[in-house]
This record gives sequence, structure tokens and C-alpha cells, in this order.
Amino acid sequence: MRGVLHRTSVARFGAVIFDLDGTLVDSLPDLADALNATLRALGEPVHPLPFYLPLIGGGVEVMVAGAIHPDRRNEHLVATAGAMMRDRYRRNALRTTRPYPGVCALLTDLARRRVPMAVLSNKLHPETVQVVRGAFPGVPFEAILGLQRQRPPKPHPAGIVALSRTLGVEPSRVLVVGDGDTDMLAARRAGAWPLGATWGYRSPRALLAAGAARLAAHPRAVRTYLAR
Repeated sequence: MRGVLHRTSVARFGAVIFDLDGTLVDSLPDLADALNATLRALGEPVHPLPFYLPLIGGGVEVMVAGAIHPDRRNEHLVATAGAMMRDRYRRNALRTTRPYPGVCALLTDLARRRVPMAVLSNKLHPETVQVVRGAFPGVPFEAILGLQRQRPPKPHPAGIVALSRTLGVEPSRVLVVGDGDTDMLAARRAGAWPLGATWGYRSPRALLAAGAARLAAHPRAVRTYLAR
């Protein structure tokens, strides 16, 4: 049955790539606070937390552009707001951001079993490293990869392909765990296996529509696919 984890898949995958926001950590309040403070400083209307849910996962530019009213939106304003938001976010990225329940136990277990792990985010690379290292000190990720100028963001598969090489595993043996449509689409396009994390920011229906092969309702379910 689709959406149910089966133990017949144990050890099928040799490595895992995690999304960050909405998958490993709940960062919505800190992201929303940084953007609302920016909008307020620019004289733009601010928004409640639920407004930002569909905007998370595409990167800062997507969030900023989506938060500015279309009648006011222009390239210069989006660029200015983006730079301001990034500055505010760097200073407060870990104010309330915390791992989801069960994530730390999952990562500890996978590290103990020497399962290669990486993080791939559409958050800019310095902030991605900042949040991962701050939220998960000591977790031996093989690689942490945020958005960089030379690499297109998810749903482009380039990040997953690059990380698969770093992990030493063919994309077809990589489990991609994420809560967003960009994660599921990128995994499909890279030839990896998309597992939708329903504890994050997207509904099960949205994840399945984006190409999730299975759904996981709790981080512990990921262990089924990566047992060693």
C-alpha cells in the first residue's frame, strides 16, 4: 500500500540525503520573524506564520517575492529585501529553530551504524552550515550543501547527483528524505528514491502529488530503509 513503510526494503539504500527546513528542523518561526522584520522596515505588510508555509523550500528569493504584494514587487525591492532578510536571519537563525522530535535519535542511530548522511537545502550555503552545525553538533554528516551560485536549486537534480558522488553511492541507492515538492521532484529527476516527511510543512497529498514513493509520519520510520 502506498505510503506505508515495508521491512522488505531494509538495506536497499546505502546512503541518505536529508532536506533541512521542515525535515530536520522546524525553522518556520525564525524565517518568518526575519522576513517580517524586513518587510516592516521597508514599509510592507507583514504576514502570519501559516502564510509562509507554501513558500519555504524554494530559497530566500522565493520567500521574499511571495511576501511582497504583486503591485509593489519589483527586482530591486526583492533584491533589497532579500539582502536585509539574510542579514537578520544570520543573526537569529537558531533563536527558536529546533530539531523535530525523533530526529536526533534517528541521526545518532544512523551514525552509529555508519550510514553515510548528507544535508541538501535551498537555503544559502553559509546559513545551511550554520543551522546544521548549531542544531546537530557532533553529527558526522559526510557533506552539508546549501544553495551556491554555481549550482541550481532543487528541484534541479544537480545537488543530489553531486552529493551521491561524495557519499560514494549511485543515486539509485540514495534515499532522499524531505518535506517539500522540490525534494521529491529533485530525487525523481536524479534517479534517487523520494521519501516524503509528513511531519514537516507539506501535506501527504502534496508530497505524493510531487512524486513521493512512500510517506513517513515520524523520523524513526527512516531507519527501516537504512538498516545495517
